[in-house]
Amino acid sequence: GLPPLPQHLIDDRDAMEPVEECTAPVFLSVDAAAGEPVRIFIDAPPEAPTTRGFASILIEGLDGAMPDEVLETPNDFSASMPGP
Repeated sequence: GLPPLPQHLIDDRDAMEPVEECTAPVFLSVDAAAGEPVRIFIDAPPEAPTTRGFASILIEGLDGAMPDEVLETPNDFSASMPGP
């Protein structure tokens, strides 16, 4: 369930940052301002369902959170996720 990109990012793909370590072409955009909820947008190709799944988890957990909440997320949080 990766949400679609907003129109302004569809129209201006250069506004998104490539995720270099990813084997699939994944792009990320984060809007953050002090005192405002963080907005996270991720674009990943349909041919990369696992990547899209992880991106969906990130968006579900962090999009709309306050900046301090996002910064408090442990770097290894994915290791605590239950496996299949």
